[in-house]
Amino acid sequence: MIFNPYAMPLPLAVIIALSAMAVWTVLAVIFAKFKKDRIFMIISIIFLAISLVIIYYYGIYGRHPGDYKLYLDPFRIVELVKENKEMYRSLIMNVIMFLPFGMTFPFALTLKKTYQVVIITVITGFFLSVVVEGAQYVFSFGQSETIDVICNTAGAALGVIPYVICKAYKKKIS
Repeated sequence: MIFNPYAMPLPLAVIIALSAMAVWTVLAVIFAKFKKDRIFMIISIIFLAISLVIIYYYGIYGRHPGDYKLYLDPFRIVELVKENKEMYRSLIMNVIMFLPFGMTFPFALTLKKTYQVVIITVITGFFLSVVVEGAQYVFSFGQSETIDVICNTAGAALGVIPYVICKAYKKKIS
């Protein structure tokens, strides 16, 4: 692996993720203000492709074969966190890993209704996470856990915030 974001100090990872969301929101609003939505859509598609490569790399490719482990009980994490506080890091990093997808995917869509874009983004993030976790199980790349799917989906859902803010801004100025 070239760079392992999972080794990054958690506060730094959270600050970077929140800063990226803020910058993406500002950029979206600026492009909307100058009616350059088409250009921002192209930029979003490029960054969406990058985010998908990152998800593939850290979710599948960058892992080493191990045992087939499938954990379907999302509440088992409660016990694991009691034993190992480092599990919080794993949960938060799984949320962060899907933030870029959630930030870029909505701007790549051409739907008009905000709620449709939000729903489609969250559902797509869910299915993408299921594919990643399924591949981890099938190819024996670590543990496949439902809590990872939940955290990844939450990351995609939180990533939609810049889109919702931009749409609210556009509605306000029109």
